[in-house]
Amino acid sequence: MSEKVIADKIYETHFEDYKDKYPDWFRMKRTDDGILELNFHRDGDAFRWSIDAHSALVDILHDINNDWSNEVLILTGTGDDFLGQIDASNWAWHGYNTPYDWYKGYQVMYKRQYQELRAWMDLDIPTIGAINGAVILHPELSLIHDIVLITPKTTISQMHAAGLHIVPGDGCNTFWNELLGPNRANYYQLTGAVIDAQKMLDWGIAGEIVEENKLIDRAYELADQCFMQANPWQRRLTHSVLNQHWRLAFERDLRFDLAHETLGCMVKGTIGTSEVEGELSAEDWIKQTNTDSAMMRGEK
Repeated sequence: MSEKVIADKIYETHFEDYKDKYPDWFRMKRTDDGILELNFHRDGDAFRWSIDAHSALVDILHDINNDWSNEVLILTGTGDDFLGQIDASNWAWHGYNTPYDWYKGYQVMYKRQYQELRAWMDLDIPTIGAINGAVILHPELSLIHDIVLITPKTTISQMHAAGLHIVPGDGCNTFWNELLGPNRANYYQLTGAVIDAQKMLDWGIAGEIVEENKLIDRAYELADQCFMQANPWQRRLTHSVLNQHWRLAFERDLRFDLAHETLGCMVKGTIGTSEVEGELSAEDWIKQTNTDSAMMRGEK
């Protein structure tokens, strides 16, 4: 009988192995004491939300969470937007201008979206959101942090119902209800109205408005002031306590809401247009989606 091999410690990732894993979407750097900066971008310009980046983010978050040398995460973006654009060409490449099937409906929209939000909720280290510009979808990545910083030009709106014409079921409904209350949450989700930086501050969505050229410096200041003065146990356990409310809320709602979003998309046929049910050409779908994205950023 062969001897059973037991590892000397549990699974651990290492920064050098994953920091350049997905260079087209995520740039990373880390200080010697473990403050990790994760920058969303697309080829060095403003980030565009794509199916490929969506899937890669799940892997990146797992890598970050399993690296014992990470102590604080600062999340930020590039250019004028944080999550203000959709990479419509990538979505069309994956077939989202055509009727839903098992791949688009279950594997991506239901399963992978669940994994993305769970990976975010499972992070053990404190996080600071340094949100540099517009947000039109996935507000949990922008605004569920231990500390949220925004700039004067940061805005947020919700694209699901008003722009993509789909059920707001990927966690955004939970987010808006918890922060704004049901009536106000319903209004902003259904109309797609843009919330500016001052309202975000007044309503408790963000902690500070910081000039854009000082945003990252302020994030590092707060990382040191609020987290790095404590020992690693205190950092992680404080983050756990502060985020327990969100974990419980998403555990209650997320699978239910995702099932409704996915079913609605499958019955409707495609996402991204209210005028046509069923299949669109990739060219028409991309044009319509880009127009809707600009509208949600408040552009005329």
